[in-house]
Amino acid sequence: MDFDARHIVIERSVGTRVRDSTMLRTGNNDGLDYGVAVVNACLDTIVDGVAGTAMRHLVTFGGYSGVSKHNTVKHCRAFNTLDAAYDSHSAAADIEFLFNQSNQSGGSETQQDGIVAQCASVKIVGNTLNNPRRHGIVFIPEINEDIYIGKIGLESALNRVNINTPPTATAYGFNINTENTTAGIDFVSSSDDKVGSQDIGYFIKASKSDIRSVNINNTNTVKPNSVRGIHLIADTKTIKNIKINGSDIAVNSNNEIIYMQSINGGVFDTWQVRNNNLKGGGASTGIRVTNASNGGESGNNTSGCARLLLSDAASLSLRSETPRVGSVQWTGATIAHGTQITVAITVNNVAYGDIVNAALGINAQGCQVTGYMSGTNTVTVIVANNTGVSRTIGACKVIATTKRLIA
Repeated sequence: MDFDARHIVIERSVGTRVRDSTMLRTGNNDGLDYGVAVVNACLDTIVDGVAGTAMRHLVTFGGYSGVSKHNTVKHCRAFNTLDAAYDSHSAAADIEFLFNQSNQSGGSETQQDGIVAQCASVKIVGNTLNNPRRHGIVFIPEINEDIYIGKIGLESALNRVNINTPPTATAYGFNINTENTTAGIDFVSSSDDKVGSQDIGYFIKASKSDIRSVNINNTNTVKPNSVRGIHLIADTKTIKNIKINGSDIAVNSNNEIIYMQSINGGVFDTWQVRNNNLKGGGASTGIRVTNASNGGESGNNTSGCARLLLSDAASLSLRSETPRVGSVQWTGATIAHGTQITVAITVNNVAYGDIVNAALGINAQGCQVTGYMSGTNTVTVIVANNTGVSRTIGACKVIATTKRLIA
């Protein structure tokens, strides 16, 4: 076969099925064969159980005339492809990649991605992508707003991306970008995905148009060789409605674990980072946000981090989420006028700069009750007596709550 040769071509068809086929490499020394090519306005195609070695792509969608829609690739196995194992060009929409595998054994190639989607909308579920030499899952739609009507987005769940020693410095578990679309991306959804050892777990960038929703939930992302866990970049554009919740994210560096970075005036609007476990390299920042509004973090646990939250925007606003709370049972004391006592309380993830409120679960008899962060996960409550007479306060619960100012 010559360049762009294809083992099976499906063109202008409805309801075609390709099942349990094996694609063998031909005499083409460059390995540029295609396995199954679905092109030019195909509808409801299913490619099921296909296997192939040393293809350019095992399965690809594209063409030059018409848009292929509602097509599915499932239970396929790709080995040592030259380019992306599974690929969808812009002339496609509503494509599904379900429970497929790709396995790369290395080599000098630098474009061996797992799944690449340049189409309008794609569902990627249950795939295992072993050792892609660049990115695991790529979603960079090539869609112009004047020719496409419908939602543009990525739905991802239950995928496993395992990247080991890629040949390039930019090897991402997920690479999502609006660089080739004027229509923007309506939604990015990732649930229960597992992303292994690479440069960045999730790289999400709004560069040519906006991203209107990002939802990353319950992921186990980034083993210790990574530089950053989740890196969002708003480059002149806006990323909004961001939710990063319930994930385990670990890195082996002193960089930010979750970084929302503004470039050239880009904006983050409406965001929340909640209930994640963040593990850093010793001097890491758990969460860093720039030029962001209408958001905050709560319930996140950190280890190996110098700080939980860093914001360098100009203005500050108080978070509205539930504050952190700690309490301890105190035996009480008699406090002479002009003296004070202190009580230490554990409040997890309290940080310097947090606003601390303190109270007694009993009548303070005019004593002043205040608190401050005194150490890691520790708030010290002060009960000061300036009433003019000695005061005896009985046994009670001492309570501390904290809130944080963010930019």
